[in-house]
Amino acid sequence: MKWYSTERSPGHEDYSSADAMLSFAKRHNIAVRGHCVVWDDPKYQPGWLYSLSPTDLSKAVVRRVNSVMSRYKGQLIAWDVVNENLHFLFFESRMGNQASAEIYRLAHTVDPSVPLFLNEWGSRTG
Repeated sequence: MKWYSTERSPGHEDYSSADAMLSFAKRHNIAVRGHCVVWDDPKYQPGWLYSLSPTDLSKAVVRRVNSVMSRYKGQLIAWDVVNENLHFLFFESRMGNQASAEIYRLAHTVDPSVPLFLNEWGSRTG
C-alpha cells in the first residue's frame, strides 16, 4: 500500500498488488493493518514528489490520504499513517512543522473507525 508502489507517476494509481494481497489475507482470515499512508523517509518517496511546491505537495498528500484510506475503509484493523516521522522529516521540511499532525487529522476524518498508528523504530539519537 506504500505510495511509491501505488502511484509511480502523478494521478496514475495502481492498487492491484495491494488489492491482491488484501484478497489473499481475507481468504485466509488474516487481519490486515494498512502500511503505510505516507513515509517520512526521503528515499521512499515517489520521485515526482520532489519537484512539487509546498502547496502542490500538500494537495498531493491530501489526495493520497483520501485515495488509499477510502479504498480500504472498513477492510483493515488499523493504519500506519505516517511512517518513521521521528527519524525523518520529509513532509515537515516541505509542508511545515505540523505536517504529520495535519495528516493524522485528515486520516481520522477519512476513516474514524480504525486506530491510527505511528510506525517507528529505535530512537532518533541511537
